[in-house]
Amino acid sequence: MLARKVNSVLISYNLFDTVDFPTRIQKTTISAIDNSFIHFSRQGNSVIFPVYNGLSDHDIQLILIHDIGLCEQIYNIINIRSINENSLNDFNRV
Repeated sequence: MLARKVNSVLISYNLFDTVDFPTRIQKTTISAIDNSFIHFSRQGNSVIFPVYNGLSDHDIQLILIHDIGLCEQIYNIINIRSINENSLNDFNRV
């Protein structure tokens, strides 16, 4: 019941769950308690795999998202002078 409510909220933001395999396997039970969510526009451009590491009772999920364009960040440094009574006094002393 709670899982359906969470999925409904995520779908309202165009986010979809990607894990359709068990992520926690124990002796008598299996469950998919870990998940990754992606935007619906990437749904066809992604593949998710389980990775069995043997270190934990939770398996790792590896998601490959194809055709991601990364934007280069441009940093501009702007110097702004603070003009106040103290800075004007310092200027006038010179």
